[in-house]
Amino acid sequence: MAKAIQLMHQSTQFLPMFSHAYLERQADDSHNNLLWLEQAQGLASQTHNGYRWVLSYGQQRLALQQNAQTISVIELIGQTYENILNHIQDTLSTTGLDASAYKALGHFEIPDHPFNHGQAIQPLAADMRQALARQRQNAQHILASQATPYEHAQAVRIWPHHFDTGCYIPIRFDAGGQAVQSFSLGWAIPDEQIREPYYYITHWNKGGQPSYDRLPELSGGGRWNQDGWTGAVLLLSDLIAAGSRQRETVEAFMASGIAASLELLKSVR
Repeated sequence: MAKAIQLMHQSTQFLPMFSHAYLERQADDSHNNLLWLEQAQGLASQTHNGYRWVLSYGQQRLALQQNAQTISVIELIGQTYENILNHIQDTLSTTGLDASAYKALGHFEIPDHPFNHGQAIQPLAADMRQALARQRQNAQHILASQATPYEHAQAVRIWPHHFDTGCYIPIRFDAGGQAVQSFSLGWAIPDEQIREPYYYITHWNKGGQPSYDRLPELSGGGRWNQDGWTGAVLLLSDLIAAGSRQRETVEAFMASGIAASLELLKSVR
């Protein structure tokens, strides 16, 4: 699964390249974040002049949409990075957009991959594509549901750098309206600390972090990560082990992890 996720991560970079070329740039890079489209079972760039690019998980292809209607398709399987880049630029030139503005991102890096060195995109097995799409879809629903009670919760988005589905929820503000405490919910791909996909809950306090001497027990098979950052995590392997009770398992984990995070933040007010 890790190799399939890496390939999708590489394929996804063509979406923020569009946003970065044509949208007003934001200091937090939020103009580059992506949306999950349930009907398309894929990721979408943000929209400019009615145009957006969509990456289909099920078909491994890019589609240019105008006002949510597909007007051009690029099949990714068997194509190299340069092939795809040239095809996208040719397609954009037919829309009236400046195709020369569409180019590789240089302000962040993702793990290297043979795709960056001339290797063509390989087909993923249908069941793997379906599993990856299902994980994104589930994360979208779960995070949106958990964020609903919080007035200032931001929309669930996918960040192209870390390739996580996440939701940022500020809960306290200073007199100027700037957030001073927040927590975040997400679904992350394997990384250096955790070698499999996982749900996470992290927290932040502007004035320093709370004491972690006595972290509470988490429900749903959750555990605390303290390798590089402190937060609650639920591993994919533990979720799979829950069998038919996966939804209940995630909800129990989220409820306990959010409650624990809020208590930790209260301790440093």
